[in-house]
Amino acid sequence: MVNGLGLLLASMRNSRLVLLPGSMLVLGTLGFSGTIFYEFMSKDLRFHKLIPVGGSLTIFGWAFFVLI
Repeated sequence: MVNGLGLLLASMRNSRLVLLPGSMLVLGTLGFSGTIFYEFMSKDLRFHKLIPVGGSLTIFGWAFFVLI
């Protein structure tokens, strides 16, 4: 839910650079939360390595959001 607030704030900015942190937050949310949800529902662990990547993208997305 916090990433949703970040994306909402990012959409209000008038900068072309806002696509970078917004994309990172979306990909991070899908990569982290989406992978955990998929693993829980299907018991399939093929994509388990994407969880840290998604978390890192979320952290970098917030960092870029603060810097821009």
